[in-house]
Amino acid sequence: MAPRLGLVLGVLLLGACAASAAKGENGWYSFNEGYAAAVKQGKPMVIDVYTDWCHWCKVMDKDTFAAPAVKKVLDEKFIPIKINAESKSERIKFEGKDLSAAEFAAGAGVDGYPTLLFMDKAGKYVTKVPGFIKAPDFLEMLEFIRLEAYKKQSFDDFLKSR
Repeated sequence: MAPRLGLVLGVLLLGACAASAAKGENGWYSFNEGYAAAVKQGKPMVIDVYTDWCHWCKVMDKDTFAAPAVKKVLDEKFIPIKINAESKSERIKFEGKDLSAAEFAAGAGVDGYPTLLFMDKAGKYVTKVPGFIKAPDFLEMLEFIRLEAYKKQSFDDFLKSR
């Protein structure tokens, strides 16, 4: 019985390692891996569109995304994805197209950084939010998306009802 248990644990560990390998070292997915994981797991996506030179993108990483409550919600309820909008090498496969990160960002209407894109669990675009967002406000946005409240009310009405 013990060898079987070892085999089962080994297979489970291998699966866990493979799943975590899809995430980058900071816990965020690339677009292609994240999109596939979101559809498979039935989770909505948060896509952080950033550039390396963007000051407020770095502040979002340091203050907003690193906040323990935010990390917990992103890890448990969402698939977090990062896209460097100026990457020359990152290719994004979306809706039958093969796009550069810049082409994808432009197609999503991103014209400043940081910009967050939200997609539902089926991979459909929900909304975009440009600019720096503090952790408490971001948590409210995540709840709005997670509950799919956008289907029945505005974000302002959602906040008033809480």
